[in-house]
Amino acid sequence: MSLDDFKDNSRKNLKTWSKEDIKDGVKNLYIEIGEVPTMRDATNHDELPSSATITNKFGTWNNLLEEIGLEKNQVEKYTDEDKEDMLNDIRRCADEINSNLTTREYINIGSFGHNAIKNMFGSWGEALEEAGVKSGQKHGSTTQCKCGETLDSVNEKIVGDILHQFSINHEIHKSLPQSDYISDFYLPSISIWIEVNGYEKSERPNQEQYNQKLNHYELLGLEYIEINVPYNTKQEKIKQKIEEVT
Repeated sequence: MSLDDFKDNSRKNLKTWSKEDIKDGVKNLYIEIGEVPTMRDATNHDELPSSATITNKFGTWNNLLEEIGLEKNQVEKYTDEDKEDMLNDIRRCADEINSNLTTREYINIGSFGHNAIKNMFGSWGEALEEAGVKSGQKHGSTTQCKCGETLDSVNEKIVGDILHQFSINHEIHKSLPQSDYISDFYLPSISIWIEVNGYEKSERPNQEQYNQKLNHYELLGLEYIEINVPYNTKQEKIKQKIEEVT
C-alpha cells in the first residue's frame, strides 16, 4: 500500500468542512436553542465540527459569530477572577471521568481552553496541583524509549525504538500547529507526523477526538501516517511502514 493510499484509507470517513458549512450549522444551532451558542454548544452538536476545525477556519469563536451577525460571547482574556472557576472545572472533569485527568480528556470535556489554563497557571501540571487533582496518563502506561525519552505506551515504544534503531531524527509529543493536539512523533527532516493507534477497530475509548485530530492534520495539509500497533504486531511490518516515508 502506498503512502497516499494509506492516508486516503485513514481519512475516508472524515468530513471536510467549509466556512459556509460551519456558519450555516451555527445559525441552525442558534435557532434550535434560542440563544447565541457557545463554542462548547457547537462542538457538542452532531452537525458541527471540532473546536480545532472551527479555530483553524475562523481564528476564534468570536470571529465566527461576528461573520454571521451574532453577538460575541467568548471571553478573550481571562483574569485572576477566573482562576477559581477554572480550578472548579478541572475538579468537575476529574469527578466526571472518575479517574486521574489527562490533558486530552480535559480538552474533550472541559469548559475552558487548555492553553488558557496553561497561561493562567504557568503549566497544566501546576493547574492540576492547585486544583488538587492527580495528573492522568494518556491511554496506556508510560515507558522509556531506547533514546531515553518517556513515551505514553508500549505501542509508542515499539515505534520509537525502531526510529532510534534506524537513526531517524524524530521529536516526541510535538504540538500540532493551531491546536491543543499533541502528536506521537514528528520527523523534522521530511516533515512527516506519526500517529500510533494501539487499538483494535471500534475499541478506542476516545475515537471521536482521535478522528478530530486526524481531521486537523487534513485541514492544515500536514503529511502524516498512522501506524496500527496492537501488542502482537510484528516489528518488521512497522519498519516497512516507516521505510516507505524515510
